[in-house]
Amino acid sequence: MKRNRLKQIMIICSLIIFAIEVFDTKSVVYAAEYTEKKSGYYSYIDYEGGAWITGYDNGLEYWEQEDNITWKIPDTLNGLKVVGIGDIYDRDQGGYLNYYVSIEYNVSKIILPDSISEIGEDAFSKFYSLKSINIPNQVTGIGCKAFFKCKELQNIEFPDSLDYIGDYAFYGCSSLTSITIPASVEEIYDNAFADCRSVVSYKVSSGNSNYFSYKDMLCQNSFHYKYEEYEEEYDEDDADEEVPEIKVIQYPGAKKGAFFIEKNMYLDWFALLNETGITEFTVDSENMYYCSKNGILYDKENTQLIAAPGAMTGELIIPDGIQLIQTNAFSNGSLSKITIPESVDLVGDNAFYHCNQLKSINVGKCFKFIDLSTCQNLSEIIISSDDTDYTVIDNIVYDKKIETMVFCPRGYKGKLVFPNTVTSYEYDCFESADDYEDFVYYRCDLITEWYLGEKFTSHIDH
Repeated sequence: MKRNRLKQIMIICSLIIFAIEVFDTKSVVYAAEYTEKKSGYYSYIDYEGGAWITGYDNGLEYWEQEDNITWKIPDTLNGLKVVGIGDIYDRDQGGYLNYYVSIEYNVSKIILPDSISEIGEDAFSKFYSLKSINIPNQVTGIGCKAFFKCKELQNIEFPDSLDYIGDYAFYGCSSLTSITIPASVEEIYDNAFADCRSVVSYKVSSGNSNYFSYKDMLCQNSFHYKYEEYEEEYDEDDADEEVPEIKVIQYPGAKKGAFFIEKNMYLDWFALLNETGITEFTVDSENMYYCSKNGILYDKENTQLIAAPGAMTGELIIPDGIQLIQTNAFSNGSLSKITIPESVDLVGDNAFYHCNQLKSINVGKCFKFIDLSTCQNLSEIIISSDDTDYTVIDNIVYDKKIETMVFCPRGYKGKLVFPNTVTSYEYDCFESADDYEDFVYYRCDLITEWYLGEKFTSHIDH
């Protein structure tokens, strides 16, 4: 059936989407293709009659160590108007404006010159303290990851000149509460506003022919072919008929209440990422993609768990017969106990990312697919005895032979006693890796005593 083949392709794409690097080719300027020049602390290239800033080296010596720095980008470099700005500093070299001032953590306001027409890829990515920036009136494009993870950015006003917004451009801007898309925008690339969890509404200016706001959601007109609605044979005369549907690009992360998915409504990947306000999902019975049960969103065939409401609390027992838990299905959720049936044989990336209310989980036979390291209160893990790779002793996960400690839950408290058969532990057993950041931290603060087994040979220095 063609619809099932389409869904299989979509599932595969969702599972690998974080394993590949996404580039917005419309906004990339490669410095290697040009001769880089210097003007003071700035590096730039000649680009379309102006200067495209490619880097910043050293710092403004009169700045002292302080927070809330305002950084004003010059409007000219060596007599050339500054027309664009890309990845402005080398993160591998630390990202410092000078010895005292870190771009990531000290700059709270940036002033761009009116001459800028494009904000390039990674331009201000991970400026964690950035609260305010102006977008000049002639800017036509905002590139891939331009404001990625600018967690403190509180407001953004787009000019009427804006033509496109790149992949992940505002991903993780968790302080934004409202976003208005101007009529001029023709293209919003994948996940441009994903994980903006404080947004309560998306608005689109009248006159935009590609996007619109519907019940506070950012949406796009789409369609499916008539033949996709048929389970078996169909009339070829109407097979290619286009049926209009609403494609939800982004659901407002902080909007509270039930979410009713209408007949001709389809959710883009990451449309629901890290939403915190949905209390339940309900679905029109004629929707060809989804169904719901007890407030949980499933695919139409009841084989995939798509998403659990972010505001749902208590215990969830996933029905037997579910085979796949989709990417980010429970991320930042509020459930305290989850039971996964043994029918589940695949779990998408970050399905349990920062489930900080989760205290107990029965993973069935799919532990090898699950990352639970960011669940800060998790203290109980149950694994099926039929799992051929892993076992659990006192809520600690070991390999089946009980020779290697595999995972210690972050909420584990008290004494940690290694069985005598254990000789080592996996390198990330006690680590909590944030998949959206660049650091790994240790999580042994609740362990009061360590008792190593007789055969243990590894060194614990956490």
